[in-house]
Amino acid sequence: MKKSLFLLIIIFLVGIINVYPQTSTEKKFRLPRFSIETTGGYSLSLFDLEGSSHLDFYRFKNYSQNDGFTTMVKGNFCLGKVSKTTTMDLYLILGYNHYQTSENIAYDVGTFNPPWPKNFVTPGRIPGQSYLRINLPYAAFGAEYKVFLDNYFITNFAWGLGITASDITGRIINTPLNGNETFNTFHGNFRMGVSAHMQFSHRFNQIVGFVLGTRFDINNLILKSTWESDSNAWMYLNDEAKTALNPLITSDRTIGSVSFYGGISFYLGTKK
Repeated sequence: MKKSLFLLIIIFLVGIINVYPQTSTEKKFRLPRFSIETTGGYSLSLFDLEGSSHLDFYRFKNYSQNDGFTTMVKGNFCLGKVSKTTTMDLYLILGYNHYQTSENIAYDVGTFNPPWPKNFVTPGRIPGQSYLRINLPYAAFGAEYKVFLDNYFITNFAWGLGITASDITGRIINTPLNGNETFNTFHGNFRMGVSAHMQFSHRFNQIVGFVLGTRFDINNLILKSTWESDSNAWMYLNDEAKTALNPLITSDRTIGSVSFYGGISFYLGTKK
């Protein structure tokens, strides 16, 4: 699936670049001062966000996710030209990534009570269903370098690098066969990290265009922590190693992703 997605993107970009010289040179666009992009797409979990079984979550190995979706709104402010066909921008992103997995098996954990995860041991499997989701809203701020493929400010490739702030939440639900559903919910967990992206943009006219891109995130590079729960059916992210609290929490866990997105861009104002 991932190889097919890359191939489709490459074919699409090659097609755009091939037809662009015939259609885009009729009118020179002005360099926009502001741009706004609204995009969505596919997100693939990386590092310790990725996992194949909910049992690994209960063993504090990872967060048992495979893939999900991403949405974001990105605003750019053009600082000015670096050369005749290159510019430097500042950008701000407000985004949301969502991941979820389910299993046709449940776990005999019930609800987590304080001082969970102290004294917690690996649960047993029982007939039923289990569902785990991770909600990841974030903001990102950084700089973006653009290289235009023409002298008309129509088509460009861009590379960006920034810092992120995330509030990671989620929930795990167990429904035993012929039993009652129980769930445990993550408190909001504030984390900071880094991100990088590469994207291709093309303008249909002075105001509207489209964008395709890929984005890499490490969401909890700093501020990792592990705490005992403070109320029934609640838990923290527990991404910092702390064997003193539970001997299973032997290493830090890193949450990351690579996302592929596309959407519409709008251009406002002009930059001479």
